[in-house]
Amino acid sequence: MRALVSLDPKGGFEIRSNKIRARYGHNVALNIDIEYAEDSNVKTLYHGTLHENLKKIF
Repeated sequence: MRALVSLDPKGGFEIRSNKIRARYGHNVALNIDIEYAEDSNVKTLYHGTLHENLKKIF
């Protein structure tokens, strides 16, 4: 894993403590139309994040 991080020419990965992560998003263009149906019955929306990032989000 350390070799992957250090040898990646684009620098797309990093190691923090004991975790490896992608530094940049991975985007792929798709030629499709997506329609989302509204669900007015939903009362709660969940978003997974680390507790330390909450102040940045709210």
